[in-house]
Amino acid sequence: EAPSLLVVGKINRKIEGNRVLLFRQKEAEKETKRLLNKFKVTNIPLIKIKPKKIKNIPQNKVYAFTSPNAVKSVFSFSKLKIDGKFVAIGDITKKTIAKYGKMAFVPKIQTSDGLMRYLKRFNKKDVIVFCSRYTNVIGFRKVYCYDTIYLKNKLIKESIDAVDTIFPTSSEILAHLIKLIPIISLNKKIIVVIGPKVALEAKKHNLH
Repeated sequence: EAPSLLVVGKINRKIEGNRVLLFRQKEAEKETKRLLNKFKVTNIPLIKIKPKKIKNIPQNKVYAFTSPNAVKSVFSFSKLKIDGKFVAIGDITKKTIAKYGKMAFVPKIQTSDGLMRYLKRFNKKDVIVFCSRYTNVIGFRKVYCYDTIYLKNKLIKESIDAVDTIFPTSSEILAHLIKLIPIISLNKKIIVVIGPKVALEAKKHNLH
């Protein structure tokens, strides 16, 4: 029963309640809704991406991508030509990489922690991580390839009131959501988090 906090490894595990609110970008909305097809899902994007032009990236052995936004910034906006082993943080990112003719490996645990654990098998100097500056990935060389612009949506409060479950898929989204909606209102709902980093962000703000 609400209030409660669930940590799930896969987004298609059992979720209490029928109405779920997401905050995914339009590009990821369709795939996430497919995985949550047994629920009535509403999606309100809370971020917009601004790609950054990057160049002079040295050829390396391992390239990791923390989101579909990173993939598009590298291959579409900056048009980099890189070859090596490609690693995606999750299935949606993997599918985005495939659109550019590249095959990518996805760690068993599809979170930033899972990505870091997988990358530890390589020499750090051989790894480049494409991400935003808000990434939870640490310990590896990072290339910031896009900026995140946080949005305000007039429908967010009434949308939260109308659902049983709130599903922020990153600690950045959760931190922004807390700026828009009082903690007391969020704690009336079931909050599903995708991994330990988001759970720590929830705990930091006294979400329970």
